[in-house]
Amino acid sequence: MEPMINEMFQSMYETYQESLRIIAMHYKIPRDDIDDIVQETFISYYEHYPVNMSNRKSMLTTILIRKCLDYWRKYRPESISMDSEEGKIEVGNLLHLVSKDIADTVVDKEKYKRLYDCIMEMRDDWKEVILYCCLLDYTSSEAGKILGISGTACRSRLMKERLELKKRLGPDYKDY
Repeated sequence: MEPMINEMFQSMYETYQESLRIIAMHYKIPRDDIDDIVQETFISYYEHYPVNMSNRKSMLTTILIRKCLDYWRKYRPESISMDSEEGKIEVGNLLHLVSKDIADTVVDKEKYKRLYDCIMEMRDDWKEVILYCCLLDYTSSEAGKILGISGTACRSRLMKERLELKKRLGPDYKDY
């Protein structure tokens, strides 16, 4: 059992380590320290979570962000007055670090790709309803007129599509 877990962990490392390095660079971690932080992220994940967890990329990203913030807390311990010019710059940097960042964007793109793949596997007439109702923001009646079906049929297809997506995406469906 242990060799299989090690292989899974090695595969996970190879899959996600480059993305985590990019996120660490975004947090302005010095290049010499990026590998250490990425390694610590994987070690922390390995110690606390199962290797086959479904949302492992999200969890790795969260751990990495916390490690990056800890890094800056550790190496910037001096206090700075918020009224000083340097203090204003530091507050701006902190706001930049806690706002929507590249890590969230990576996770969002991963979710979008998974949702897109599920939609592309559906029947063509269902894809059209999703296009008009969800992406182009038409009402069911308007989309039905364009597609040559009734508004009721359009709503029915949309409901079936949502159920199908819920089945395919499983417990992660609510995140989409």
